[in-house]
Amino acid sequence: MGAPPTLPLPPALAARVAFERGRELASKGKPEAAVEAYREAIIQNPDYAEAHNNLGNLMRDAGRSKEAEHYYRRAVDLRPAYGLAHLNLACLHHADGRHAKARAAYKKAIKARPDWAEPHYNLAILDKLAGDHAAAAAGFRRAVQADPTHGQSWNNMGLALRRLGRHREALAAHARAMAADSGNPRPRFNAGMVHLTLGDFEAGWPLYEARMEVDEVVRMAGLRTGPPRWRGEPIAGRTLLVEAEQGLGDTIQFVRYLPLLKSLPNAKGASVTLACDRAMLRLLSGFPGTDRLLEKPPARRPLPRGHHLTVSLMSLPAIFETTETAIPAQTPYLNVQPALTKQWATRIDGSGLKVGLVWAGRPQHENDRNRSLALTDLAPLAKIRGVSFYSLQKGPAEIELGTPPKGMKITALGGRFADFADTAAAIANLDLVITVDTAVAHLAGALGKPVWNLLSHVPDWRWMLQREDSPWYPTMRLIRQDAPGDWTTVIADVATSLRKHVSTANSTASKKTRTAPRPAAKSKSPLKTHAARKPKPKPKPNQKPKSKPTAKSRTKATRDSKRRGGK
Repeated sequence: MGAPPTLPLPPALAARVAFERGRELASKGKPEAAVEAYREAIIQNPDYAEAHNNLGNLMRDAGRSKEAEHYYRRAVDLRPAYGLAHLNLACLHHADGRHAKARAAYKKAIKARPDWAEPHYNLAILDKLAGDHAAAAAGFRRAVQADPTHGQSWNNMGLALRRLGRHREALAAHARAMAADSGNPRPRFNAGMVHLTLGDFEAGWPLYEARMEVDEVVRMAGLRTGPPRWRGEPIAGRTLLVEAEQGLGDTIQFVRYLPLLKSLPNAKGASVTLACDRAMLRLLSGFPGTDRLLEKPPARRPLPRGHHLTVSLMSLPAIFETTETAIPAQTPYLNVQPALTKQWATRIDGSGLKVGLVWAGRPQHENDRNRSLALTDLAPLAKIRGVSFYSLQKGPAEIELGTPPKGMKITALGGRFADFADTAAAIANLDLVITVDTAVAHLAGALGKPVWNLLSHVPDWRWMLQREDSPWYPTMRLIRQDAPGDWTTVIADVATSLRKHVSTANSTASKKTRTAPRPAAKSKSPLKTHAARKPKPKPKPNQKPKSKPTAKSRTKATRDSKRRGGK
C-alpha cells in the first residue's frame, strides 16, 4: 500500500509558512534566501502586507532604495493603518534627504500609532534639522511621553531647549537622558556645556570631559589613541604631548594654560610638546612653557612618538579646576614679532580710527547660519566718519568685498594672510576689531586688542549669558542679539558705539595736542643774557672750608642716594 498523497497547503497557510521561513533566514544572516522566501509568500498571497514590508527592509539594507520604496508603498496601500510600514517608508525618505516626503510618512505612522516614541522622535529630528527648535522640543517631549525611558529623545530635547535659551530646562532634560541611558556619553557632554554656559565651571568641566568618549567629537577634533592620557598626576622628568583640538579659536583660547604646566608640584624636568594646526605654528613659535612645537598630523596618522603622556589642550581647565575667578586672563599672552608688525604697518596706513572687520565664520561650522552675517548687514557703519575699515575676512565670504555697502571703503587684508602670525601682525596695527564669533575674536583678545564680539541669541558656551564682558579676555566687549536672527539691533549698537569711540579718540588726540609743551620762543635781541651767580657764603669762624668730593666719595653718595630713592 503506497504513501498517502500530499495535499497542497491553502494559499494563506502556504504564504504564512514562507513568511516565517523568510524571517528565520534573515535572522541567520542569509538575506538572499530570505528574499526568495518573502517573494514566495507574496506569490501565495499578493495582499500579504507584512511580507511586502519585510522585503522592503531587505532591499533597503542591500542599497536598492527604489525597490524598497516600491514594497513599502505596496504595504501601506494594502493596509493604510500599517504604522511600521509608514515608519520604514519615512526613514527611507529621511535617509535619502527627501524630508518633505519623510515628514508626511512620519505623520501617518503617528496617526496609526500615537503612543509610539520612534516616529515622534524622527519627526522632531527633521524639525531640528530645519532649525525649528520649538517644534523639535515639542516633538521630543511627545516621544518621552510615549516612552519615558527614550534617552535619545531626552538628550535631544535638552539640545533643542538650549537653542531656545531655556538652559535650566535643558539641564533637567539632560539629567533624564543620563538616567535613562547611563552608558551614553552625549548627555554628559551636553550637560557640561550647559553648566559652562551658566558659569558653573565646577560642575561643567568634569562633564565636558565626556566629549572624549563621543565618536563624532573625537573625529571632528582629530583626537586619537596614543600614549596614556594625563589626568593631573606628577610629570617630573616626563614628556607630555599637548594636543590641540576642535577649532583654531579653541587653540588660541587655551594655550594660556601651557606656561602653568611646569609650575605644578612635581613637574621638575618635565618637557612639554604642543601639536597644533599648521596655521598656528609661526604664531606660537617660542610660546612660554613649550619645549617643542610641531604640526598636528592628519587624523589617519598616529601621534608622534617619544612622549610618556598625552592630554587634550581643552582638558587643561578641568585639570587645573578652573573657576571664573581663577582664569589665567592676563593679556597679552600672545605676541607678534616686531619686524612682522612693521611689515604689515605699511598696508594699514589709513587715517582716523583703524578698524578690522570679520562678518562670517567657517561655513562648515554647525552653528554658522546663526553666528555669521553678510557684509551688507554692516551698511550702517559706512556712514561713520573718521574710520578706516580693514577686512580680516578669509574664506568664501571674501567675495562680498566686490560689492561692499554703499559708501564703505574697506581695504582687503584677509586674502594676504599666510597664517595666523600675519593676522596677528595686522591686528597689532589696528585700533579696534569688530567680529562675529570666530578665531579672530580670540586672537584679538589674546593680543590685548580692543575687540567687539558679535554674538547670536544663544551663543557658544564660553561667552556665557547676559554679560557684556568676558572673563577670558579683559579687552573684549560682547554685543548680543536680543532675539534669534536679529542682527539689526546688534549693528545699530555697534554703529552708536563706534561713533562714540571715534569722538572719544578725536577728543583725546585734540587734548594731547593742546597740552603738548610749546618750544621756547627765540629772543629777537642779539645780546646774550646770563643768570646772576649767587655769592659764595663766607666760612664761619673756626670752620674749615669744604673740600672737593673725590671720585670715591661721589660714588658712595650716589649709592646712598639710590638707596633712599634718589636718581
